Amino acid sequence: MRAQPVNFDVMSLLEDAWREVWEEPGLMIGGFILFSLLSSAAGGSGIGIIIQGPLFAGIYVMYLKKARGQSTEIKDLFYGFEHFVPTMLIGLVTTIFLFVGMMCLIIPGLILWLLYLPVYLVFLDTKDEFWTCMEESRQMVWENFGQWFLLAFALFLVNLIAGIFTCGLGCLITGPISMMAITLAYVQSVGDAGSPPPIPDSYEP
Repeated sequence: MRAQPVNFDVMSLLEDAWREVWEEPGLMIGGFILFSLLSSAAGGSGIGIIIQGPLFAGIYVMYLKKARGQSTEIKDLFYGFEHFVPTMLIGLVTTIFLFVGMMCLIIPGLILWLLYLPVYLVFLDTKDEFWTCMEESRQMVWENFGQWFLLAFALFLVNLIAGIFTCGLGCLITGPISMMAITLAYVQSVGDAGSPPPIPDSYEP
């Protein structure tokens, strides 16, 4: 899959993400809350690093299907467990990379975080090996680094402001909007011509 560098209109992405989320708030926000609860519970039990990848893949399935006009269900959140090994490895390796990067004066960690921002979306479209997906994500962001950076910075500010003024509760709204904005940016990057067929509702690999 070859992504094309595009100029993101950050405000338009945020507006579109807001609209997509509020068209189905029960699924988009409810799914995000369930995702957050499961992630927190897994982290507290010590298995978070093992299942965070499948959970991220699942929540992004919901947003990707919504962005492409497909129907989505709450069970989509568990789609990543249908592909447990590759999604687990993506989560594990990216976590290790981020940890090492953060130990190197933080900035390398932030760059690595940005490079792998769409990695689960790449996997959902391609079903490639985990390392291939990580490389495709890295290339996609690196070739359009400035645009992805502006988007990530805008999302950071939105979540920071929402968190400060609502004691963190606002992030239950801005979190889904942020993930949808990332999804829409990815969809713009791969384009209609280069985009694979939509994710089937039947959960077929």
